[in-house]
Amino acid sequence: MNLVECARTLVPDLASRARATEAARRVPAETGAAYRSTGIMRALQPRRFGGAQLPFSVFSEIVETLAQGCASSAWIYAVLGEHQWIIACMPDKAQIDMWGDTPEAVASSSLAPRNSGVPTSGGWRLTGDFPFSSGCDHAQWAILGARAEDAAGNKPTRYMLVPMSEIEIVDDWHVLGLRGTGSKTLRLRDVF
Repeated sequence: MNLVECARTLVPDLASRARATEAARRVPAETGAAYRSTGIMRALQPRRFGGAQLPFSVFSEIVETLAQGCASSAWIYAVLGEHQWIIACMPDKAQIDMWGDTPEAVASSSLAPRNSGVPTSGGWRLTGDFPFSSGCDHAQWAILGARAEDAAGNKPTRYMLVPMSEIEIVDDWHVLGLRGTGSKTLRLRDVF
């Protein structure tokens, strides 16, 4: 069975949990487990880490299929699944840090650079709130956008990969639409 067909098999369960997902303001663990067990979460992940490394068009079809069952669950799949591709574009060290010991790891994000990275030996230190991190309750890592000063004094936006174990999740997602996405704020306090 291909991954689009696998996604199709999940639609009835997603639909049956849609109200509970919205009420809980997050995608339930059962949905995350189903994404992992069917292999759809690894659609865009590189083969060298056990992923399917499929074309983006197939990934998009999976998202559209899941949305037939639950919009919030499809959103979370889209965000966490697409980040597999983003991480595949990062340097090898970042990919190995994330997937080397845990090939099924996923990352949520807060990409808008609302805070600045402070340069330090070997990287940057981050402090601040990074809002709207969809699926953070299911992630092992986060991709965070920050203005990070370079040697010339410029502050280009950089995307930093941070383990969730270093992050506090602030439960502030109280909205009308897509409540089930759990798009909470990530809080960092002087994290390398």
